[in-house]
Amino acid sequence: MDQKFYMINESELERMMKEAAKIGAATALEKLGEERTKHKKELNRKKLHNTELLMKHYRVLKAHTDHSVFDALHLQESAADILINMMSLKDDGMIVESIKRSAERTAIMMAHIDAMLELFKKLCESSVNELQARKYDVLYQLYIAEENMTVKQLAEHHNISKESVYADKNSALKQLSALLFGIDALK
Repeated sequence: MDQKFYMINESELERMMKEAAKIGAATALEKLGEERTKHKKELNRKKLHNTELLMKHYRVLKAHTDHSVFDALHLQESAADILINMMSLKDDGMIVESIKRSAERTAIMMAHIDAMLELFKKLCESSVNELQARKYDVLYQLYIAEENMTVKQLAEHHNISKESVYADKNSALKQLSALLFGIDALK
């Protein structure tokens, strides 16, 4: 086995080490950026998922709040605290049970959800874009109304395709998610 030896002077070795360090740092920064982007996408996916989960269980959570007895003066937790806690839970059943765990937590969340739904409704109704009003109606009819409508019924009601109903629902959930989770949902 032949070994080759090269001679380089100290300044050339130093230059090569600096160049290697620059390349290594640039690669590490690139990887870090990719990981941050991936983490943000995953967090946004979770927020959207949790928003839809809250809407799917809206009637049950609302009934739970309406029939629970609690002392509003002793509420210690904020809606933001509960939403942050939701992000660490992986199972949908655990998320809903976590909220329902106490009447106080449910009341806090439902007050926040109702306030953001009312704000979303006002934003949609005040828009000159008729699509916004339809988005709110789709969300309302699917999740909030006492007698909910199916996607097929909504499509017929609005004279649109079922795909458009799903698109309206998803868009409305994204907008509602931004309201529920605040500025973090926009990142």
